[in-house]
Amino acid sequence: MIAVTSDAHLNPDRLDEARTILLDLQAHALIEGGCLSYVFAAALEDPAHIRGFEEWADDASLEAHLSAPALAATLERLGPLLTRPPVVTRYAVSEHGPIEL
Repeated sequence: MIAVTSDAHLNPDRLDEARTILLDLQAHALIEGGCLSYVFAAALEDPAHIRGFEEWADDASLEAHLSAPALAATLERLGPLLTRPPVVTRYAVSEHGPIEL
């Protein structure tokens, strides 16, 4: 499995517009082959700080997503709403399971 995290800072005055764009991206990603999960969350201390978490079945699925026209269109629409470049990180997960609390 491949996990991806993203960390983005948005213009606070344009959060509704950004939310619409990210929801569109999420809807497209969730129907792509190999997408296991695709979520965004705002930081509690700063609603303009958005973190993303994705899970992909394999590298091929992630690569297909990264080359999809929907992602390119989203990045073009989202770019002007960012206050700094996003940080996106890929993780290769060899083992996972629940944590008992």
